[in-house]
Amino acid sequence: MYITDPIYGPISIQDRYIFQLIDTKAFQRLACIKQQGHIVAIHFSKGNGKKS
Repeated sequence: MYITDPIYGPISIQDRYIFQLIDTKAFQRLACIKQQGHIVAIHFSKGNGKKS
């Protein structure tokens, strides 16, 4: 499995336990969590989620 990172490029995931961890609902919810709090309401272009 490959994950494309905007800074590091494609990252290969070889360990099946890490793949299973990434595939969980708890890990997928990290995409919706913002690190900057309410600043997102002002600057919509900030893509600084926990998975970023």
